Amino acid sequence: MNFSYNDVIHIADLAHLKLKDDEATILLKDMNNILKYVDKLNEVDVSNIELTVQITDMPQGLREDIPNNYSNKNDFIKEFPTSENNYIKVPKVI
Repeated sequence: MNFSYNDVIHIADLAHLKLKDDEATILLKDMNNILKYVDKLNEVDVSNIELTVQITDMPQGLREDIPNNYSNKNDFIKEFPTSENNYIKVPKVI
């Protein structure tokens, strides 16, 4: 697989990048070189390699998801560090 010049222009457009023709040409060459490099992974024989999900013997740090029923909303809200007008306040995430 190789990228075409139009592919580069399309990807740049999706990323809201304005490329000059010479920049797009350089990027096309670089992107195709990356694909060639990654394609070398297809040459590696992995038929005798055991599937690895986790490389350490440490157990997963997950807990069982047990729902809690709160008969009193105020008791629930008191468990959070901040609240306002009977609503839980959390930091703004952007």
